[in-house]
Amino acid sequence: MGPLLAACNGGGSQLTGPAPDQPVLAFQQAAVSANGDYPAADPKTICGSDDRRFLAELAEGSALDYRVPLRLADIKASPSELMVSGSATNVSLVAADFPPDHTFGSDFTMDVELDPPYAKAAQKRAAPGGNLHVELAQGQLPHEPGPAGPAAGQEWEIMSERVHEGIDRRFVPDPTARVLVMGNWVIDCGDPNYQTELHPITFLATARITGAKTVVSAFYNPYRETQRYHPDSAKALAFDDPSRFQDPGAGPFPATLITSVARLQDLGPAPYPSLDHLEFWAMLEANRTSPVAWRVCAPPGSSGELRVNYHWITRPGVQIDVRPDESSSCAVVQTTLGEKSVAAPVPRVCVIPWDFLNAAISEEGGIDLDLRAAIGAFVAPQFRSRLDAPPTQNCYDPLSGSTLEDVPTGQQVDLSDRLLLPFYGIVSVERSSPGAP
Repeated sequence: MGPLLAACNGGGSQLTGPAPDQPVLAFQQAAVSANGDYPAADPKTICGSDDRRFLAELAEGSALDYRVPLRLADIKASPSELMVSGSATNVSLVAADFPPDHTFGSDFTMDVELDPPYAKAAQKRAAPGGNLHVELAQGQLPHEPGPAGPAAGQEWEIMSERVHEGIDRRFVPDPTARVLVMGNWVIDCGDPNYQTELHPITFLATARITGAKTVVSAFYNPYRETQRYHPDSAKALAFDDPSRFQDPGAGPFPATLITSVARLQDLGPAPYPSLDHLEFWAMLEANRTSPVAWRVCAPPGSSGELRVNYHWITRPGVQIDVRPDESSSCAVVQTTLGEKSVAAPVPRVCVIPWDFLNAAISEEGGIDLDLRAAIGAFVAPQFRSRLDAPPTQNCYDPLSGSTLEDVPTGQQVDLSDRLLLPFYGIVSVERSSPGAP
C-alpha cells in the first residue's frame, strides 16, 4: 500500500504528529473502489463522432442528421460520478460558454494534477495521461448574499457577469492547493482533443495552510444541467418526473432546435403551442450522490494536542459527522445527502441577443455561423418575422448563504431550509501545545 492510501486509511499511530508524507486532504480509500474501472473514453462511441465537434453540424448542412447530440457525454452509466484527489492548477474564472446549457452563467474551470490512484481518469482521445479538467458554472459556487435578478428580460451576458461578482473566493482553490473533486465523468465533445472531464463538479473541497492549521473549505452543488430541453418551461425543474425526458418535443439541443423551427411555423408537436420567438428551457436534475468520507489532517511537522473545529451550513436532509482521529492527526468527515437535500431554484428568463449567441456557437463549435440566417432558410417567408426577437432561456440567481468566518473557532452546524446549496462550510485541524490559542 502506497503512502497516499496508507494515509487515507489512517496510517500507523501518529500520536505526536502527522506522518511527513501524509497529505493534508484526501478521500478515504473507499473512493478508489467506488469509482470502479476507467474504460477507454472513445469519442466515436460516446460522443457519436470523432471528426466533428458539438454544434459544428449546424454549419455543415447536416443539422437534420446530427451525430453529436451533447457537448458533455457520460463515459459510463454507473457510476457516472467519479471522486479524485490531487493538486489544483490552471484555475480560472474567465470562460466563454454556450448560454442555453449554462443557466447559472459561465464556468469556473480548473485542472487537477491527479494522485496516482486516479490517474487513468484523465484521457484525450481515449489515451490516458496529463491532468484532469474540471468545470462548474460560476453561479453554482457559494456566493455572498445579494439581491435577486429580474424575473425576465435580463441579457444572459449581464446575468453571467453579475454571477462572477460575489463569489466566496475561499471555495475557489489556490494554485497548487490540495483538492478533492467529485463530478460527472464525461467527454467534452466540443473539444478537438475529446478530453475527459469532471463536469459539472458535484463536490469540491480545497485546503489551505493557515499558520499551524489546515483549513478546508467544502461545498456541494445541487444541480446538473441535463443538456436536454423541454417545450414546457415548468418541466425544467421537475426533478421527480423522469418521464419528462420522453415527452414529445423534449431532447438535446439539435433536436430541440429542429422542433422549435417547426413550432415557429405552427407545425410543432401537440400539445405545445406555436412560438413567436425561439426559447430554450434547459432541464436540470438533482444531485444527491454523497461523497465517501474524507480526511483533513494537521500540517506536516506539527505536534501536540489534536484540535478540530468546524462550521457547516446545511439544508434539511443533510447529515454531517466530523470525527477526530488521533492516530493519524486528522479529522474524518462524512457527509450524507437525503431526499430533501435539494430544492428547486427560483426560475428567471434571460435574453440571448443573436450576435452573442452566434459568437458563443462559433467558440463552442469552432465554426463561423449566423444562426438566425441559417434558421431562416428553413422558415417560410410568412413566419420569418418570428426570428426578429432574440431567443430566451431559463436562468437562475447564484447560490448564496450566510457568510462564514475565516477560520472556525468552535464546532457548529447551522440548518437553513432557505438554503439551496445542500451544504457548505469550513473545517480546521491542528496539533498544538496545550494552552495555545
